[in-house]
This record gives sequence, C-alpha cells and structure tokens, in this order.
Amino acid sequence: MIASELGIDVMDIADFELNLFDTQPATLGGITSEFLYAARLDNLATCFVSCEALSDYTESESFQDDGDITLVALFDHEEVGS
Repeated sequence: MIASELGIDVMDIADFELNLFDTQPATLGGITSEFLYAARLDNLATCFVSCEALSDYTESESFQDDGDITLVALFDHEEVGS
C-alpha cells in the first residue's frame, strides 16, 4: 500500500515507521468543567508551565533570599512531562 501510494517498487522501501495519534477533539470535564481533557497535552503543558513558573519565581522577591538551586530539567524524550 505504501509503495503504490508513493509510486515505487516495494523492494525500494528500506524501512518505515508508523505513528498513530488520537484524533478526538479536546473537551472540558469535571463538575464545573474545570478540567481540560486533550491528547498530547500533558507533555506540552507541563513543560511550558514549569518554565513559566521558574521564570516568574526568578522575578519574585523571595527568589533573592533563596539559598536553594532552582531549576527545571527537560529531556528530549517522548515522555517529558508525563
């Protein structure tokens, strides 16, 4: 099927990778619709809000007196944020 779609011989395909993903649209849920349910949102959202929170904290007054190391570690992996 892939070869015919590309207009090539099957033997010309060295390898392939099939990626599937959820096509359902995001939806709100919970007693007062306070939760957002969406595919692939966990990694994107948690990485973004972690960086945003770190940035906000470094601009706060309490950051100046904090003796701890404050950091966010993000790795190039499909499960970042999960």
